[in-house]
Amino acid sequence: MSKRTPNLNRIFMKEIIKYGSHDKLEDSWFVRFENQGKYGLKDRNGEIVIPAEYDSIDTSGWAGRGWHIKKEDKWGAVNERGEWIFDCEYDRIVTHPNGGHFLTKNGKVGFCDSSGNMVTDFIYDKLDYQSGSGWKGAIAKLNGKWGCIDNTGEITIPIIYDSVYLGNKGVVRIEKGGKYGFINTVDNISIPIEFESSGFTWFSSSDEIMVKKDGFWGVIDNKGKIVIPFCFDSINIDERNIYRVSKDGVYGIISQDGRELFPFKYKYLDRFDENIAYAKNDEGLYGYVDKEDNVLIDFKYKDASSFYGYEYAAVCIEKEKWGVIDKKGTVVVPMEYHYVSVYRDYALLEMNDDKNYRYLSGYYDFLNGNSLPCVFEKIRPRGRERDGIMVCECWTNKNTKPMILRVDSKDTNSAHVTTEDINSIYKEVADTIKQRLADYIGRPYIMIGEWIFLKKLDSLLKYLLLLF
Repeated sequence: MSKRTPNLNRIFMKEIIKYGSHDKLEDSWFVRFENQGKYGLKDRNGEIVIPAEYDSIDTSGWAGRGWHIKKEDKWGAVNERGEWIFDCEYDRIVTHPNGGHFLTKNGKVGFCDSSGNMVTDFIYDKLDYQSGSGWKGAIAKLNGKWGCIDNTGEITIPIIYDSVYLGNKGVVRIEKGGKYGFINTVDNISIPIEFESSGFTWFSSSDEIMVKKDGFWGVIDNKGKIVIPFCFDSINIDERNIYRVSKDGVYGIISQDGRELFPFKYKYLDRFDENIAYAKNDEGLYGYVDKEDNVLIDFKYKDASSFYGYEYAAVCIEKEKWGVIDKKGTVVVPMEYHYVSVYRDYALLEMNDDKNYRYLSGYYDFLNGNSLPCVFEKIRPRGRERDGIMVCECWTNKNTKPMILRVDSKDTNSAHVTTEDINSIYKEVADTIKQRLADYIGRPYIMIGEWIFLKKLDSLLKYLLLLF
């Protein structure tokens, strides 16, 4: 690894890459290791905490808090200190983010607390949680019907409904016979099951619920009072007491008291984000406007996306011709990709590989203006190191394990790829990637050992490919 990487992290990096445990070491006490096809855990000093005698050790959904461990098709769990919570005797384990575990045994599910003490018997068809709800218990299925239990196992919502969905501030949506109603568990209020559809707003301070009745949308509060009448084809709550609605094929924005805040004129209007939103005109073209309906970026795109609070957005000039613009409309990434996904400081690129009838992925770094060509099956950025270097997981084909690619923007005078092979099966992959990167660069280069140096010095990125 690079000298920039702390020695503590470097100790286990090879094992992390090889065996798929990609958690940050600073967020975890242990690292997974393998011995003769079996897995165990080591601490930061390399001492064995859990011997390598298990079929699988899984951190997904529970990173930093413990591990699910499999042996002979049965699952158990250890906590973040490497202490066993329960032995490997369960068919399935799901860990609740607010504490506790759902354990499956002989086709039935029970609930235990974070210490491994059983809260319920194994009686349920299914127990589950809904992320973002803040609910500390579980939704429960029994005999084909749904309800809710709390962390003590007590039934809080009768198990009699076709579906149950947990909303904000203790509001639960219930379904029966294809219609929806609500239970306000905080104020002990039931809202009749009479709505054709519904949607929650996710503002933590919001009491509003979007509902559809008699073919039209409106808004009620969490006590059932009508806030916006049922007269719109669609409705979205973009801000507190601000509603983006459509009627008769055009979109506008109204306040809670019915005042028009934005004219009803566009075929589509997205949510305003920092006073900019994309809209669709009568010709079917997309552009960007502000809250006063001033055109900020001309209507010339076949498709567009929101800025999402970022400085950049993906736009399309024609089918499979996506790129990236900034808030002035300046093209940052050329319109030449099958699709582009924009994030805060980077974009993931997709290019159609006509020869093999597939899509290959690349990467663009907004902070440094660097990019990786579309030569990878998949790219997953892991984040930046303290010196600004971006670390990505890259798959070269579907049959290989992910590689760790470090994108260093500090050295703009050369581009290079290293291939330190320990396992020979990666040799062909490494050579292929190395050549495709060189071909993509399209400039004269010199190879010295495993390094590619460009003869022409300009603003290029540097590639460091670690193939253990």
